[in-house]
Amino acid sequence: MKKILTTISTLALLSSLHANESNTKDYFISVGGGYSHLSISKDGATYTKDLNSNGYNGVISAGLNAFDSLAFALNYQRVQLNDIHLDNVYVEANYNIYNKSEFTPFVGIQAGYSTLTWDKSPIVTVVQKSVSSGSFLGGVNAGINYAINDSFSIFALYQLQVMNHKTDIRQSGISSTIDNSIGSNVNGGFKYSF
Repeated sequence: MKKILTTISTLALLSSLHANESNTKDYFISVGGGYSHLSISKDGATYTKDLNSNGYNGVISAGLNAFDSLAFALNYQRVQLNDIHLDNVYVEANYNIYNKSEFTPFVGIQAGYSTLTWDKSPIVTVVQKSVSSGSFLGGVNAGINYAINDSFSIFALYQLQVMNHKTDIRQSGISSTIDNSIGSNVNGGFKYSF
């Protein structure tokens, strides 16, 4: 919670430093989604079911266009696979590489927190219980934004996210580990600036 308050305070400070002569609108909200892939590596015992590493994600963002080439956002992302889901909350800083036309390529970095929750047990058991883990999330992204008009735009981007989710399983005296550490997302969406 302290990190989120620090992030909001930083965004407010940047907002007050924002140059008034900029042609960009100060704030934005966006919604997007797309394809997700999460690396799954297994150590130890044989599993009684296959784990699917492909799924989909949805993300909502609110942020600040600082100056002409920087944007900062607070994001919530839900990644859904067959057996697990991730809830990611992260801040993002994007740099517009070229913003002299309707097409604006950008690159960015991310930092935040990720929670992985098993919706179904990774092994077939009589008792089903919820298993979850939390981890720092770091990442990079690259994409392109297309301005429809002064307020509305569409975007496409690729995200590479690194986290450290491990699930330790002990069954009949045998130990094993499932590691979910790298996520990739290919997304599209809409952005409204005001």
